[in-house]
Amino acid sequence: MRDTFLGGVEPGGLTDRFEVKILVCYLLDQVNLPLSAQMISDILLNRGLVNYFELSAALTELLQNGYMVPIHLEGKPQQYNLSAKGKQMLETLGRNIPLSVREKAVDSATELLLRKRREEQNKVTIAQVEDGYTITLQMLDIGSDLMSLKLFVPDKEQAEQIKERFFKDPARVYKGILELLTDAFSSQEN
Repeated sequence: MRDTFLGGVEPGGLTDRFEVKILVCYLLDQVNLPLSAQMISDILLNRGLVNYFELSAALTELLQNGYMVPIHLEGKPQQYNLSAKGKQMLETLGRNIPLSVREKAVDSATELLLRKRREEQNKVTIAQVEDGYTITLQMLDIGSDLMSLKLFVPDKEQAEQIKERFFKDPARVYKGILELLTDAFSSQEN
């Protein structure tokens, strides 16, 4: 039974629910943005910092005891902010969490929030066609799209790899395509 509550926790991660609650408060304080329970889970589970079951219980207790408060944003899932009571608890107990765990949590949050922003500003569509898959990469802008590129790939695995690489750095993809095209045209003119 104990393994159930340790499953997924990397060495150095937290297994005590009280510590998990402090880490959630720390995360909400450092990010300083409302986060959904799913986002908190993704951030902390991604790095093996906590166990899913302990985190779920910790989130429920934090909410019930007023350490975090719900924020209602139209069209978005329920999100939470750290309450004044949560900040006070964090000031008293925040240093009880190892620095390495705190840093990993903030790094993971930064990566997730950056990825979310990239997914909001860019779009990837994968469609199965008769002989493989097409993948459309779009960089959205206020008016016309900055870029819309449609590629053919033989299998879904390759399409998913392209999608992941595109979302890692869409601006680099755009810049690389522009450089390739500009270089190709300049060499033809010479």
